Amino acid sequence: MDQSRLVLLRGYLFVGGIILIAVVLFYAGRLAQKMEDEVHSVSSLFAQFAANTALTVASEDPAMRQVYQDVIRQINFPIILTDHEGRPRAWRHVGVDSDAVTDHEIQSLEPEAPPESGPIAVLLNELVELDEQNDPIPIRHAVTGELFGHVHFGESSLARELRLFPFLELAIVFIFIFLGVLGYRSIKESEQRSVWVGMAKETAHQLGTPISSLMGWVELLRDRLSQKTDGKVTLEADFAEDVLREMDSDAERLEKIAARFSNVGSVPRLNVQDVVPVVGEAVGYLRRRIPQMGAHVEIVERFQEVPPINVNRELLEWVVENLLKNALDAVDKENGEIIVEVRREPQTESVDIRVSDNGRGMTVAEQRRVFDPGYSTKRRGWGLGLSLSKRIIREYHGGRIFLHKSSPEKGTSFIIRFPL
Repeated sequence: MDQSRLVLLRGYLFVGGIILIAVVLFYAGRLAQKMEDEVHSVSSLFAQFAANTALTVASEDPAMRQVYQDVIRQINFPIILTDHEGRPRAWRHVGVDSDAVTDHEIQSLEPEAPPESGPIAVLLNELVELDEQNDPIPIRHAVTGELFGHVHFGESSLARELRLFPFLELAIVFIFIFLGVLGYRSIKESEQRSVWVGMAKETAHQLGTPISSLMGWVELLRDRLSQKTDGKVTLEADFAEDVLREMDSDAERLEKIAARFSNVGSVPRLNVQDVVPVVGEAVGYLRRRIPQMGAHVEIVERFQEVPPINVNRELLEWVVENLLKNALDAVDKENGEIIVEVRREPQTESVDIRVSDNGRGMTVAEQRRVFDPGYSTKRRGWGLGLSLSKRIIREYHGGRIFLHKSSPEKGTSFIIRFPL
């Protein structure tokens, strides 16, 4: 996936996430508002009942008094009953105990000149706040209509919590997003550190072989030049030609490595070409290294004629080398076998490059992480080869590279697939 598509996808995900959050908050807000309205209706109903039964209670009807007491006990919102002169006669959930004020204090209360402190002052202040929330309900005689007092009531704690619920939910969403961003940045930074460390090690590994070879040839030349016959330095033409040819090969290798790394950081140029020579050159390079490693591994080439495809030669060769190196590290150095195939797959309409070995294989856990940056099953592995290969094939060539199969002690098979 190229960078523009990735940016577009991130934009869609961001807008979709914002819309989803807005829908959830809107629905939660409506639900909370409905519940708050229901709680308010219940509070009003209780307050109305208290107003309608207050006269009956005052008439000392035992049955209604019991009903009244049972209802009052269930009230969970602040309520104050006042007489016709505005004196509080009964209250609940207003922060003042029912025994804190005596009947004498209530009888002597002058609403026009209320006290500035004490329980009665608290009651009167609460009375004002309750009237700001809801209109007081009058208590009137059912026949004469005479006003006996009012019921003052406020909202319950549940109603207040429901009003705060959407804001609490919004805060939770923002905290979740914040933690998610922090986690993503942490993972991204860790991945970038792994990539940079892996890239440094990969660079050192790639440059190490040709540089060591060049140093070896220079040392061999120096040793031969130090040898004298009859006081003269002799250097056979065949020997000099062999050394120059090998040094030229190593210099070409260094140039190829530089081209590979320069292509990683930019959009590489792709050319329509036959991939068989590219794969064959990678196989030839590794085959020349096998004797130097003291190994006896057979590399079997099974190349079919395939249609030319659009690839970057240096980068594709690098990917194939990575797969071959992993296979070589996995097989037994005495009877190892690596099979390299290039063929056209009619079922998938693709050109496939398959690298298989009869090595140690991988466990299920290793298979899941095989393309992760920085992950390696080798003790001295740099953990970037397959991750970098995946980026080269997917982002630069529009193809796929995947683990075809792997079993412990039975071997591993990777496939590079280019669509036609």
